Amino acid sequence: MKGVLFFLCPTDFIEHNIEVKSNNENYFYFSLGNSFTLDSYTLTGIKKLILKMKISKIQLVLADDNKIFLNALGKRFFFEMDSLIEVNKVIKSQKKQSELFWDKSDSTQLILSYYLNKKIEELENFFASAIKDPLIIRGKIYIRSKDQFIDILPNSICMRNFNLN
Repeated sequence: MKGVLFFLCPTDFIEHNIEVKSNNENYFYFSLGNSFTLDSYTLTGIKKLILKMKISKIQLVLADDNKIFLNALGKRFFFEMDSLIEVNKVIKSQKKQSELFWDKSDSTQLILSYYLNKKIEELENFFASAIKDPLIIRGKIYIRSKDQFIDILPNSICMRNFNLN
């Protein structure tokens, strides 16, 4: 059986939900707000795990009520953490951009999708040359109120900027 590596935030507490809904051999990598760093040590460790456990798919997952994201968007769950300063900047920047073109009341899914798409792109760039077998990398958002995992919005919707002529 091929394995799936899930990148999760430990504040979401969704490992059990994944295990219940999945028929795969699941492995978990945790980082606050999926803010993992792509340094050579981390990537080498992930690559070794992928090869050893025959992982064919990576899923980056965040809950729609992720406390790290909500904290960056203005709801205070935590004090400012030095390790999340850059993540907070990215989240706040995407929030400002999304408010220009999207309904402000429903921007959480868009912001989470943008962030996860960015992380997927970084992983794809590394693994394209590091692993010979095809590796599928996708993103999901866990909608807690519905106990449901949904696909993130595609990169074409979560553009970094818009050009109007």
